[in-house]
Amino acid sequence: MTRCLALLLLLLAACAGHSEHVAGGSTSRQLDVATGHAFTRLVEVRFGADLEPSGYLVEFAALPLGIRDERLYTSGSVLVQDRGLRDLGFITPGGHAYAFDAQGKALDRGWLARDAHVRALLGGSGPPRYRVLSPDLPAR
Repeated sequence: MTRCLALLLLLLAACAGHSEHVAGGSTSRQLDVATGHAFTRLVEVRFGADLEPSGYLVEFAALPLGIRDERLYTSGSVLVQDRGLRDLGFITPGGHAYAFDAQGKALDRGWLARDAHVRALLGGSGPPRYRVLSPDLPAR
């Protein structure tokens, strides 16, 4: 019985040490290039006493070392989406704000505070309330 238990523990330790899985269940080979909305956090936005969300933010985080970033938005950018998850605009890491027109072209809105840009794009009144929906991002 003791030998069986020892053998089982050795097998489990060997299997655990050989795993290629990383955050999100993807293998390291699948994460050599990050595209789309990889490594982001989804944040719900509400205004005042709203019972329903007014929209969402997609926050782009830094990528783990060794992963080439081919996402449309750089680390630190925030994409603003409506309730239907349609892109309305974005904010650069430096605070430069853009809104998309009906054809999807980014229109310069200048340097706005994050809350002011979110409020303007989502049509809210008062300060926005944020609630993180996705789990915390993995550490670098």
